[in-house]
Amino acid sequence: MRLHPVVSGALALGFLAVTADWLLLPQLLRNDVHEKTIGEYYKLMDLLKGLLTF
Repeated sequence: MRLHPVVSGALALGFLAVTADWLLLPQLLRNDVHEKTIGEYYKLMDLLKGLLTF
């Protein structure tokens, strides 16, 4: 029995997403990457606000 290509593609993408979360997310959270990224985002927004004020 073969699955429809749309179904098999969705299953493959779901498998990749779950595997990536399982393998990568704990390392990112352990090293506080999310906090550093949020801080850098705020700095970027402050820079853009300073450049784009009229």
